[in-house]
Amino acid sequence: MIPFNEYLDQIFSEFSKPDYAVMMGRAKLQFIDFAGSFDEDNLDVEMKWSQFRDWFLFVFAGDLTNAEPSPFQIMSTDKFKSDVGLSEEIMQAILYSRLSVFQHIKSYKDQIKVKDLILRTKHYIFDHNVQLILERKDYIQMRIYKFEDKLYLGGSFVIHPPKARKYIDTKIKILKKEKDSIKKAEFETKFLESIFKMHYRAFRFKQVEIQKIYSDLPLFERKTQVNL
Repeated sequence: MIPFNEYLDQIFSEFSKPDYAVMMGRAKLQFIDFAGSFDEDNLDVEMKWSQFRDWFLFVFAGDLTNAEPSPFQIMSTDKFKSDVGLSEEIMQAILYSRLSVFQHIKSYKDQIKVKDLILRTKHYIFDHNVQLILERKDYIQMRIYKFEDKLYLGGSFVIHPPKARKYIDTKIKILKKEKDSIKKAEFETKFLESIFKMHYRAFRFKQVEIQKIYSDLPLFERKTQVNL
């Protein structure tokens, strides 16, 4: 088993150095804005930190107004690779990892069988934790890493509610119809980021129907004050 979760922790810890303090602080504020604060008394807080780690490393754009490089761009530099001390093969597996929505098919002792709903391909993913909580047909949003022709889960994932599947399926159908490769890649990135945020909205606003959260309509309409 390749411990990608430990490697990602090692990379993330490199960003805890003073040189990246402002960037890290800005990222935490942005993440908390849609995901809510980190409640250390919550049983799910460890998973939330893992999700923040992956979001920071792969999604957070940095300070675009000041042309600040993103964490992912920094990770790709030779200097950072040297500082973090991981092999080139492991770093390449991390940099070329794939984020998608997968449907759980079956669990085994140390791996799960899933279907990539965007690519329509089936895979065996090595892991020894996820299969304990997955149910058949669950939609899992996760990042997978390929190393020596085997696929691994890094440790961060979200499970979308069953009532969200219709919305996700509809968006994937639209994605598949797009012929322009650049537009398709942009759509896929925005789609995955949006449903990641919807997952957190569903968790934070449990009183709201899932279908209203997994929607293109605003969750809360702003009321405009009219002076008569």
